[in-house]
Amino acid sequence: MSDQPEHQMAASAEIADERTSPQGTKFDSRALQDFLRSALRHDALRDEVNQILYDHVEAEKLTAPEVTAKLRPLIGEALATATERDWACITSDLLAEADDALHGAVA
Repeated sequence: MSDQPEHQMAASAEIADERTSPQGTKFDSRALQDFLRSALRHDALRDEVNQILYDHVEAEKLTAPEVTAKLRPLIGEALATATERDWACITSDLLAEADDALHGAVA
């Protein structure tokens, strides 16, 4: 029996592999997990995530699988809330960054 908490054992047991989305995009599992961690730590989700974690750690209201079930839809909810204007703004920023990277920033 290991002295590691269950969630650390599961994380350390994860072997990098490739995942394919329903649309055919390929993702490295470690990069995907890093993305999910970053998104769940972002200010946009912080309050909701902290409440879920509090309910598990301090209040002992939720089991680890229940925490997973509550965390999983949060990123999708945030994405579904984004408007066309949000996406247009982000697209504009990304295109400007790509142009700067390819052609150098204009002084």
